[in-house]
Amino acid sequence: MSSPSLGFVGVGTINSSIIKGLCKAGCDSGFFKFPIYVSPRGEEKVAELLATYGDKIKKCENNEEVAKSADVIFLGVVPKVADPVMSEISGSVKGSDKLIVNLVATLPIATCSEAMGGVKVCKAVPLPPVAHQRGVTSVCPSNEIAKNLFELLGTVVQIETEDHQRALQAATALMGPFYAQCQALQEWLSTKGLSPDVASQFAGSFYHCISYDSANCSKTSSDAFKTLIAEQTPGGLNEQAIKELTEAGVYDSHKVSLDSILGRLTKAAQQ
Repeated sequence: MSSPSLGFVGVGTINSSIIKGLCKAGCDSGFFKFPIYVSPRGEEKVAELLATYGDKIKKCENNEEVAKSADVIFLGVVPKVADPVMSEISGSVKGSDKLIVNLVATLPIATCSEAMGGVKVCKAVPLPPVAHQRGVTSVCPSNEIAKNLFELLGTVVQIETEDHQRALQAATALMGPFYAQCQALQEWLSTKGLSPDVASQFAGSFYHCISYDSANCSKTSSDAFKTLIAEQTPGGLNEQAIKELTEAGVYDSHKVSLDSILGRLTKAAQQ
């Protein structure tokens, strides 16, 4: 499928983030072409995309028009409306060589494919920073078209089983706690007399710089995090913080929460 046309059914936070990232990337890569077809769902975000990217975006009358117009269809709706939406577009994709990129958190690949007449489906779990081409996206199973598109938006991790993807999906739930950690640092700095603006700027930039370092190191070694921890000065401030947080059970509590979230995702996928 050369330079496929793209369509987005549902324009919420994730789909709009993908669209923004693709518009910024441009189609010179040959991996897709404009315009990008969008459904009317998410009226406010659709209006924002039209105002920002103009004729790169084509607003369709309904989901069925999106499915008819696009070669690759990103299904990004909340789970409770997935069934009626799939029923709405199934007639436009059944028996075709179109690709469905399933973004619905709890919708299994086989269920999605069956609901739409056996069309090819892969599941992707991107994060909002794809809007800035700084995201990480898991794709299951491996799919060259999806890989090429999401590589325009950051890092792609391809896996072959939904069990493994659910584990990665559970890990993405640490995004919110990460922001909460940033806020906690901002609040603590503010209690020490720094202005909220300065505290906010420092907290965001601090976590950005160390996450950048960890991302680079992890590309070359599976022991990257052990190495970075070992580099902390013996008896130093960072070693003290690691020791105190470990003794307080902070890192173990992360694993407990991740197990709980994974259990929720697994249960939902089995229903």
